Amino acid sequence: YTTLFRSSTPALRGLQIRFLWAELETAENVYDFSAIDKHLNELATRKRRLVIQVQTKSFDPDWALVPDYLKAGIYEGGVFAFSSYGADTTIKGYNIKLWNDNVRNRLVKLFRKLGERYNSHPYFEGIGMIETALGQPINPITNDQVTSFYDNLLNVHQNMRDFFPNTM
Repeated sequence: YTTLFRSSTPALRGLQIRFLWAELETAENVYDFSAIDKHLNELATRKRRLVIQVQTKSFDPDWALVPDYLKAGIYEGGVFAFSSYGADTTIKGYNIKLWNDNVRNRLVKLFRKLGERYNSHPYFEGIGMIETALGQPINPITNDQVTSFYDNLLNVHQNMRDFFPNTM
C-alpha cells in the first residue's frame, strides 16, 4: 500500500479488491471477513477507501468459486460450467446457478452479513458483483432458467441496496 499511496498519487482514493464467495463464506453460515478487515484497516490508516467485488463468476476453472455446501442437490450443484461462444466446449470458468432460489437466498444472506458489518464504516466505499453475462453454458439451460437467473440477480441487487443504504 505504501507504494500505491505516496503523496505523488493524490488522485488514488482507494482500491477495489475481488473476493470469491467461497473466501467469504467458508461453510454454511460461517463467514470469514478477516481479509476484508485487514485491507480495510490498512487503507483506513492511509485515509483511503475500499470497494469490494464479490466474485460469483470465475474465468478460471480451478477457482473455488462457491462454498462447498452449495454443491448439494438443493442448490443444483451451485455452479454451471461455461465456454467461449461458438462450438468450443472447453470449460473457461463457472457461474453460479442463480436461477435456483436457494442459491439466491444464500447469496442474499452473504450480502446481509456484509452490510451488517461494513455499511457504516467510513472507509468502506462500495460493494458490487461481477458482470451479469451468463457465459455460454456447456450444458444447455432453459429460457425459464435464464429468466429466473436475471430476476434473481435483480433481487440480489435490490437486497444489497437495502443492506448498504449508506454505501455505493
